[in-house]
Amino acid sequence: MSSRAVYWNRLRPVKHAGPDAGNRVKPPVHSTYTRLQGSGLVLNNVSWSALPSDVLRALLCLPGLEREHIDYMIQRRSPTRLDPTGQWFVKFVPESEVVLERAADHLARIAITGQAITPYIDRVETWERQFITPAIGDATGRALLLSNLPIGFTPEDLFLTFRSFNIVPESSNGPPPVEILTTSTNSSIGRGVVRLASHDDAMRAIRECTNKLVFPKFARVKGVPGSRLVCSLLVNVVPVSGVPAGFGSDAFTRTSNSTGGNAKLAGNKGGRLADPAMPMSDLAKFIEKYEG
Repeated sequence: MSSRAVYWNRLRPVKHAGPDAGNRVKPPVHSTYTRLQGSGLVLNNVSWSALPSDVLRALLCLPGLEREHIDYMIQRRSPTRLDPTGQWFVKFVPESEVVLERAADHLARIAITGQAITPYIDRVETWERQFITPAIGDATGRALLLSNLPIGFTPEDLFLTFRSFNIVPESSNGPPPVEILTTSTNSSIGRGVVRLASHDDAMRAIRECTNKLVFPKFARVKGVPGSRLVCSLLVNVVPVSGVPAGFGSDAFTRTSNSTGGNAKLAGNKGGRLADPAMPMSDLAKFIEKYEG
């Protein structure tokens, strides 16, 4: 068997020849390769339109790789506009024994949504420290990025526009339910974020509000023309079988309020919103529904 065909010795052991060949397992063919603990794969040049399900399908083309071998993925976004940058980071669970050099070599021959990618190896610490975006946090997959907002559009306008889609309740130690994005000089860039209670609410809002004509009702200057909304899902950390260190899996604990409305936020840590409608154990399922 070619050594290049063996990616995970745990899944595909190679036996010694000899009388007791069935009882002894040969040392891993890739044992001379660096396992690079604390590292993962960066997929560069990924199309902006690629969904988590597209990236996951490409990864599962690797021989022997299963969903449970992937810990989490991070989609890198620009810090101010929150645009995709075309880079995804993939962290594998240690038990999968993925040889990163060979995985990168295999993925370099795979296209995602018709676009060739360029994989390379990088440190987990770098991505956890620099590219987990606080503006998205635990709300990945259920927060909306809104573009083409009219001049003078306010958070109150955003709330009125999306109040029928189950906006999360306000939290004293979390990001606001609705937010207008600004530059470092506090100038609006015509973009906003709305955090909803579930992925289904976000998908319904995209279907019903994309291209919707909106006007700023609370603008200081009257007579401002309206604009048609551009809505997209905000994705940053995508849990598959785990989450980044310190991300706070207990932040997804659900507790219901007495009125049966929005669930209360429980287990908030580090200023991130909990997801009352999607516990951590169920988050990987939204990948399946992502093309909704």
